[in-house]
Amino acid sequence: MPTYTPEQLRNLKPIDAHALLDDEDSLIASRDAFDKLSDNEKRQLVFNMLSNRTDIKNLSHLSDALRNPTLQTDNCFHAMFSRALEICRRLDSITDTRNNNPGRIFIGKEFNADLYNEHANLVQHRLAGHEDQIAQCLAKSPDSHAEIARSLRILSIQPTGDVFKTINEKFGKIVRAKKESKEEEISLLDEDLSTLDEHKSPCCTLF
Repeated sequence: MPTYTPEQLRNLKPIDAHALLDDEDSLIASRDAFDKLSDNEKRQLVFNMLSNRTDIKNLSHLSDALRNPTLQTDNCFHAMFSRALEICRRLDSITDTRNNNPGRIFIGKEFNADLYNEHANLVQHRLAGHEDQIAQCLAKSPDSHAEIARSLRILSIQPTGDVFKTINEKFGKIVRAKKESKEEEISLLDEDLSTLDEHKSPCCTLF
């Protein structure tokens, strides 16, 4: 159970920062050192900790482990880590097959661009390579596609930029294709009904 100094935390290799989350005792013992890092250093450490984790749902308890009872501010390490963990959870929820409403995180009060921008590098890293899958999941959302697209456009001109621009373009193509397919089905149905009307046998008139 090593207790880290700020200098040691600054020099941690990404693989060691990743593994640090598996040592809760060290996290607790090193709380003061985490909070002595600059904001940029905190963000970089959080990136190294979470960028390649596949067990995000199992890390919630670590927010409490990192909570420093003597320092509770918006930019303390615990707060920054907790927000990063929340954004990772939100992003993972998009492709969760149990989620019936993957677009909800981009709708109304659920959408918070600042949450994505604070950890822009982490967001881009975790989404990269999954743009097609994410776009397809969002297109299945029962929520307003127009509002989802609006939120994606906002994020596409933010520090999160390129990855959301790509997702929005793919999302738009899928939604348009579905709309055109549905319109074609309705058109074919109308044609079938029209054909049926034309071939109806005339009713016999009894005198």
